[in-house]
Amino acid sequence: MTQTQLSVNVGISTRTLSKVENGFDIKLSLFLAISDALGADAAELLQLSGSRSALTEANVQEIEQHLQAIKALLQK
Repeated sequence: MTQTQLSVNVGISTRTLSKVENGFDIKLSLFLAISDALGADAAELLQLSGSRSALTEANVQEIEQHLQAIKALLQK
């Protein structure tokens, strides 16, 4: 998927997506929308971000639980 395709699927500009890719702050709703558009689990994306070394497995599991709960709330 190209950056343009992903930005269209998420409903944001390519400039906004580029900022996200370059480490600028991201809203949780945008993060979840990007993970959905990519068909990826939000926790998997956190692991790929390079911050994995700073997180314990327990931290990752806790974040995943919170993200799933928030995602469920947003889908209602």
